[in-house]
Amino acid sequence: MITRNLIVLLLAGCTLGATADENRVSFPESYRNAFVNYLSLDRVQNPDQFIKLHANDIAMKGPSDDGELADGATIVDEVYAVKKDNDGGVIETRLGRRIPTKVAHVMPRLRRQTSCFLSSNLPSGRK
Repeated sequence: MITRNLIVLLLAGCTLGATADENRVSFPESYRNAFVNYLSLDRVQNPDQFIKLHANDIAMKGPSDDGELADGATIVDEVYAVKKDNDGGVIETRLGRRIPTKVAHVMPRLRRQTSCFLSSNLPSGRK
């Protein structure tokens, strides 16, 4: 239940009336070691991508009774390009899963008390 609703709840109830500096999210450099890789799957909206979602301990606790994630809940999305054949077709495993090859982009998201902030100012392929 937590995994299914975590992203939706993180973005629910957000206001975007803050200044540009307030919208910046500090990049959590050690997220791969400090966060839980709670979800890895093929991106259904992009047939040539694979995604891994990493969540900190606050986000992994899930929503409170009011349906909101706690202040400080952070999720980091890692989007990967996938393996393709010589004709550009996506190669899948025997189980029908895409094979991630390299990081296409990384985006941290932070839940703050009054709003959600997205950071997209990271260079492509940040690892």
